[in-house]
Amino acid sequence: MKNTIKSNSTLTAKSICDSNCIFSLTVISRKGNFATINYMNETRRVKVRIDMDGNEYLRPDNYSMAPMFRAIAETHEDLMIAYNSRN
Repeated sequence: MKNTIKSNSTLTAKSICDSNCIFSLTVISRKGNFATINYMNETRRVKVRIDMDGNEYLRPDNYSMAPMFRAIAETHEDLMIAYNSRN
């Protein structure tokens, strides 16, 4: 596995609709394939998923334009670097 989600980290994601809208969540704990997170002032337990490149990500909501929080973008600066490297 390349990038993993760790406890006590903050992950950020950009909105697919508005690039100025940035979501964030805090990983409270990590046990196996599940993480306990604080997202939108609510504590949740979500599954840790793995993408095709072997990087872990979280998807706390399940709708078509829901943000996905990737382990490779732990800060806003990391998110911008990852975004700019793809373009």
